[in-house]
Amino acid sequence: MSTVPAALQAPLSDFDRSDEFVRSAIRRVDSARLNLQPAPERWTVLQCFAHLTAVNVAIADAMEKALDSLPRDAAAVDRLRPGLIWSLFFKILEPPVRFRARAPAAIQPSPMLDADETAAAFTAVHDRLRSLASRCEGVDLNRSAFRHPFIPLRISIGGAFLLIAAHDRRHLWQAEQTGHLQ
Repeated sequence: MSTVPAALQAPLSDFDRSDEFVRSAIRRVDSARLNLQPAPERWTVLQCFAHLTAVNVAIADAMEKALDSLPRDAAAVDRLRPGLIWSLFFKILEPPVRFRARAPAAIQPSPMLDADETAAAFTAVHDRLRSLASRCEGVDLNRSAFRHPFIPLRISIGGAFLLIAAHDRRHLWQAEQTGHLQ
């Protein structure tokens, strides 16, 4: 039985918090309100969740392909070191959001979404990432890398987990800013 490397515990804990945030939003607020656009060119709460799901699925797909071919003979790492460029990118992602960019068409959310389906897909991709984390035992999390599906750079396996957690925080903060979660 594989165990999750200790260095991945922090991002996995972030996934737990993100899942709870989404489940709580779906329980507390009706679907119509979650689909209200806060302003022109701004995403609804559910669009924020759906965008995260689409990005996370694409990263999980790329990570899974990489994990299928990586050696499993590396020593455990005590912490994740994503490198300077990725570390700076993570800082840009963190809320409060100061920099906005247009998402590629492939990860633009639909205009109207079902709350239960959106939440289920969001938590399902985190479950898949937890499963992938359990396959990382013996993988050099800082050096084993794959091509990011949307950014023309390679990212380490460990860096990808950090990226997903930071990107989740960004868009969950954005969902809160709609004012529709009260």
